[in-house]
Order: sequence, then C-alpha cells, then structure tokens
Amino acid sequence: MILKSKVKDLSPLPLDKLIKKKDGETVVISGTLTSVKEYKDEIGGKILVFAMLSDGKSNCEVIVFPSVYAGTRAVINSNNPVLIEGTVRVLKEDEGKKLAEDHIIIIAEKVHSID
Repeated sequence: MILKSKVKDLSPLPLDKLIKKKDGETVVISGTLTSVKEYKDEIGGKILVFAMLSDGKSNCEVIVFPSVYAGTRAVINSNNPVLIEGTVRVLKEDEGKKLAEDHIIIIAEKVHSID
C-alpha cells in the first residue's frame, strides 16, 4: 500500500506520455483499473490478467502475469487506485496485423494499492 501523499514523490508518468517511451523502458504509472479480465494460462493453468488503466485523461493496456498476479490479486480486483511499476512494450505493425499507430502495453512487475 502507498499513501496518496507519497504518490507524487514516485513521479508517476501521465498515460498520455507513454507514446514517447521506448520498448523495454521501465515506467511508473498510476490510475484506476477500469477493466480487469482474467485468463487461464494454457501451459500451467495459472491466471494472468489483461486490464485497462485510466488516469482520467488517457488509458493504457496492462498485462499482469501469474507470478505478479498471485501476490496482488486483492489489489487488482479492488476498485482502489493503483500504482504500477512495469516495462513498456511497443507493438508495431507485424504478422499481418494492421495498427493505425504503435500500440503501447505495460507489463506489470509490481502493483500497489493507493490509499
């Protein structure tokens, strides 16, 4: 848990600034998870999450792999704001998929509740 008064000290990046980040960069972002969908991993049967994070101005997709989700399930499924430390993944047009622009996804490494 992180106190609201301490969030500014961690300098979370506004989501609309993610487009300037490069693939593989580490970022700290915050907001509310507006959509959380659990999926079972086909190999080990563990649960991973695809979520949408909103900071009130912009949105971004966040993937939470089973190793992180196992310890943060209650935080992710609460309706409280969260602070996420993660890695930027930039998806470009490839493998026959047509993207209008680069698509940014955050791979969550840590998820904290903001109280």
